[in-house]
Amino acid sequence: MDKTSSQISKKGMFAALAGTVLVALCCFTPILLVLFGAVGLSAFTPYLDLVLLPALVIMIVLTIVSYLRWRKSVKNNCYVRKTEGMGIVKDLICHCFEYSVDDINQDYLENGKSTIMEKIQMEKKFGNCQCATKNPKGK
Repeated sequence: MDKTSSQISKKGMFAALAGTVLVALCCFTPILLVLFGAVGLSAFTPYLDLVLLPALVIMIVLTIVSYLRWRKSVKNNCYVRKTEGMGIVKDLICHCFEYSVDDINQDYLENGKSTIMEKIQMEKKFGNCQCATKNPKGK
């Protein structure tokens, strides 16, 4: 998944978590009792548990599903930051040969186009690709 769908999944996870916290607050604190009493709907307070407890269960399940979807989208993202000596960070694109975003930009500036893909394909022909062991996705 791309960065935007990871962000969307993260927003969905936080929305579900916020909803779960809100329903839990209404379940376990007298917020709704005071609110219903102030508005004049105190006759409905015996029925709050019939609504709030199933809502809490649904929100907890929704939060878990949203978290698992977000974690899966982050896990499928191969774009990894690798910290090298002296705090230098490389944004890896190719894990086998450790090509980074900076390498591709530099290659483009030097050659007018990026030749890194050709280099990777050449190395794959010679059997030097180790994607199964070096790439987090195993591809």
